Amino acid sequence: MVKKTGAYLRLEKGLVDGYDIHGEIPLNAVTTLIGRQSRSGAHVIGTSDVKVNDDYVSRGHVSIFYNHALKHFMIQERDGGTTNGTFVNEEAISSGQPLQLQDGDLIQLARIGGNYRIVFRFRESEGTLAGSLGREESLPPKGIKVDLRARKVWVEDQEIFLRKKEFDLLAYLYQNQGKVCSKDEIAQEVWKQDGGIVSQETIEQNISRIRKGIELNPAKHQYIKTIHGGYRMDL
Repeated sequence: MVKKTGAYLRLEKGLVDGYDIHGEIPLNAVTTLIGRQSRSGAHVIGTSDVKVNDDYVSRGHVSIFYNHALKHFMIQERDGGTTNGTFVNEEAISSGQPLQLQDGDLIQLARIGGNYRIVFRFRESEGTLAGSLGREESLPPKGIKVDLRARKVWVEDQEIFLRKKEFDLLAYLYQNQGKVCSKDEIAQEVWKQDGGIVSQETIEQNISRIRKGIELNPAKHQYIKTIHGGYRMDL
């Protein structure tokens, strides 16, 4: 299945099969896999859609896909991570955890000695779905909207305040909406800088405070549901 989006990657730096610098790589497939192309003798190894000729880039390094639920393009580094990393606007992304892309974002692969080996710029046409930097997205008349880049949340057109960890936890559930996230998964991702060490009580307290901020009726748990010892966000 192919989705005609008008979105593309513009090659800013590095060697990619079939593209010169400033060449435009269309993002028409459901998922576009970017990675190193390896050879064994005369045979090509690897199935990446965008084939990078650089030994510092991993096979199946990163994928870009369209999330229909969020109505945004996402980038996700391969599970288990890569040797030299993936960066968006010079911020490292976590392996296996999708990150929302914005028009104009720089996608940088493999940082070596402070320099990036491969650099793409993510671009969208006016007809595509994610808002560009500097262009406001229209808010739905009702419901919740989360801007991951600006770290802001609106409920029914009203911006609400969340503490840092509360927003981090909400963002994790938002990026994984429809999926039950266990408390262990939440601890490992949201409290990663603390080695994933956090009490279940602290997680529950943060969930409770988030619900008070975003739920029209916190007792009914419209957006964040408790399921089998974990939580699922439904929008």
